[in-house]
Parts: sequence; C-alpha cells; structure tokens
Amino acid sequence: ALRFAPPVFREDPEVALAAIRQSSAALPHVAARLWHDRAFVLQAVAVCGRALQHASQELRLDREAVLAAVRQDGYALQFAGEALRRDPEVMLEAVKQDGWTLQFAPPDLWEDRCFAAAAVRAHAWALQFAPADLR
Repeated sequence: ALRFAPPVFREDPEVALAAIRQSSAALPHVAARLWHDRAFVLQAVAVCGRALQHASQELRLDREAVLAAVRQDGYALQFAGEALRRDPEVMLEAVKQDGWTLQFAPPDLWEDRCFAAAAVRAHAWALQFAPADLR
C-alpha cells in the first residue's frame, strides 16, 4: 500500500502508477508534485479517471487529460474545469462512458440541438434531463 511507503516511492511515477492500477485508494498518497506532471496525470487518468480529482488546477483544464479521464470514467467530469464541463465533446465522451453524467450537463448545453440529439441517441432515457421544450 502506497500510504505506508517511504516518500521516495510515493514520488516515483512508475511505483505510483502501479499502486493506482492496484487500487484507487492509492490516489491521495501519490506525491503532490506528480499531480503537476502532465505525462503522469495522462497515464493516471487513463487507468483511473477519477485521478483527475488530484490533478493540478491547470491539468483539470487540460482538454486531453479531461477527455482521457472521462473516457475511462464518465463521473470524472465533475473534477474537470468549468469550461471543459460545458464543452459538448467532453460531455458526450463522459455520457458514452456513463449516461448518468447527463445530470451534470449545464442547461445551456441542452440548447445545442446537436448535443441534445446525440445525448438522446446514446441513451433514450436521457430525455428526462432535457428542458421541457425539447421533450
């Protein structure tokens, strides 16, 4: 378990990724500096999307990192920067992974007919989250 490991292991990207692959419980025990390392974060979110929660604020605004995270776990969307949570492509990737993430779609995103149609095509029951005039 990473939480009992000496700092030298917590700071090692390979050791930290191996620990994350074993259990997401390792996430809070990864050295803080690694959460500022784009290459490490890209690998971590590909293994566990919710690792985005621990990434630096800058990397939560990184489109590639957020897309990788939501493709692995749609609920990682909640940890993305606000601008990316409003991005139709990011939202649809999250929805493809887990349709229930539609509950996090901002109302103005539903005004985009292309987004609404794609969301409903992916999950017909998604219509319940759409504004009344689209139902």
